[in-house]
Amino acid sequence: MISYADILVSTLIAVDNFNKTDFVNGLMHCGSGKVDNPTAAEAVFQNILDQVGLALCSGKVVSLPKVGKLTPTLRRERYGRHPQTGDKLIIPATVIVKFTISDALHRRLQPALLDRLLAATDYDVLEIKSE
Repeated sequence: MISYADILVSTLIAVDNFNKTDFVNGLMHCGSGKVDNPTAAEAVFQNILDQVGLALCSGKVVSLPKVGKLTPTLRRERYGRHPQTGDKLIIPATVIVKFTISDALHRRLQPALLDRLLAATDYDVLEIKSE
């Protein structure tokens, strides 16, 4: 059975951006036989997003096996400065969502993307210039 981690990794290697259409197409081709048309696949995708959103809004940690963990976290009120005037501002407290990648996905991404990222750079990352 193909997992959503397999779909994610194979799509990341194939395209530059991964969007809703790519995810829905991956659901249709995952081999389950239960999602056989785009409308049903989109409904499954929307249901997944709704469930994740509800869990995060209620303060729960969302674990996605072989992908990672989404954790709602409180960012405290803090001071900042206005970039143009330099005035001191109070930045209000807010809730953010942190993502922690799973070890399984981290191990799979390293060899899959390292060559691609090195090929995309204009310089040799491994070359160390000495002065």
